[in-house]
Amino acid sequence: MDLNSIPLREDIVNKIVQERIILFTPDSIRQISAEDLKNEKIYERLFITFIDPQFGMELGDSSEMIFVLQNLIKGFQEQDPKLYLKYQDLVIYGMFRTMPVRGELEITWLLRNFLVKAFYWELPVEELFYNMMVFKGFPFDLLVVLRQRMIQSIRENKEKIGKMPIGGAYNLDDGLKQTKESTVGNWLVDFEAFFNSSSLHSPVEEVSYINQGKNVRNLAPAEKNLILKVIRVYDYLRFPTPLYTPTTGHMVEEEIVDRVKPVSAETIDPEKQREKLIEEFLGSEGERIMIHDAETGLEQLNNGNLSAIVETFMSAVDQKDKYKAIAALRIIAEKGDLVAELKLNERISAFTKSILQNEYKPEVVADFQRNGFTAPYFSVFLQNIFKEKMGLDDAESARFGVQLENMLVEKGQTSVQGMVYGDLASGKYVWQEVKDEGVKLSIPNQV
Repeated sequence: MDLNSIPLREDIVNKIVQERIILFTPDSIRQISAEDLKNEKIYERLFITFIDPQFGMELGDSSEMIFVLQNLIKGFQEQDPKLYLKYQDLVIYGMFRTMPVRGELEITWLLRNFLVKAFYWELPVEELFYNMMVFKGFPFDLLVVLRQRMIQSIRENKEKIGKMPIGGAYNLDDGLKQTKESTVGNWLVDFEAFFNSSSLHSPVEEVSYINQGKNVRNLAPAEKNLILKVIRVYDYLRFPTPLYTPTTGHMVEEEIVDRVKPVSAETIDPEKQREKLIEEFLGSEGERIMIHDAETGLEQLNNGNLSAIVETFMSAVDQKDKYKAIAALRIIAEKGDLVAELKLNERISAFTKSILQNEYKPEVVADFQRNGFTAPYFSVFLQNIFKEKMGLDDAESARFGVQLENMLVEKGQTSVQGMVYGDLASGKYVWQEVKDEGVKLSIPNQV
């Protein structure tokens, strides 16, 4: 088994069942010795433990297992370098997946040395950064120092993309041919030199660089996509939005080489737009007071009875009382499991099924009944409630949606993630498109 060719989830499950593999826990991993690590069965068991989707959900337990494994392999660095590197990859993989609880030195070490490796392993790096930022604090302005050090670490990354050196910079006045190693840091320099600017660039501009840049265009498609991923993560750290913003679906394919031309995006000030998004997220002081007062009243009236608060929410919707409706949803999200409470409420469940039956195939309704309020279905429900029932416009409804999404994600309910994104160009929040796949709904690039 190898991190560069991770098996499909169903293959892993079959292997666990057929071979009766028991995943490691903090207690069981403490029982093994360094000598045990030479057993291929132990490696396979650790491998499956670390790549299991549940790994990282309980950050404390996952971090404890990484710590124990780190200590166990120390002696192999000199005694058996090949075995050391094999297990070190598992440690690095685990550290990326538990990014929220990593310290600054660990995070910068990972980015300086293993960013490309993380992409090879198909880790969702941008999502992991977002989770880390949410975990460590909001708004992101509180993380300026950490973000700057992360950005600098990527600039210092010496991992290579492509076998040939990078031929001279675009803005040389003397015309001399200069070459540089094809490291991550040098590709970023080349990218900024292509536009003669270090400002934020649109996805179309990024693809234009990949396909038009003289140093990039002769690379293999896989190498181009690696550079594109690096650029997008780099720009996300420099100009983050308060919530994870899915990138567009632009991929580097030979067919688009001749169709994509350099585009001059309208100049915007990313920092000002980011501040605008943060202000938009927080809402006005008057609105915050109204919602807080409504929350206080509901908590006193219902004494922690979440089922009663769900009913109050629906009554507030009927009365078009947006502050009471938002307050009710916030209380349930804070005190309990909002998506579960909504699914359990017969009126809300029937209401949502009715929406889906009117617009989608029966298979979509069946998928909702099986899986409940995952991001696409929660999005359909909230948009209908906020816009159709209560008359809110797109921007205001999306702003309330992003507040709820943020609360739920912070509690670990990542199944609702991806409903709303912050649009830097407009400085407003936007509902992500819900895609009808015939048998289910999905959100493109949902994380």
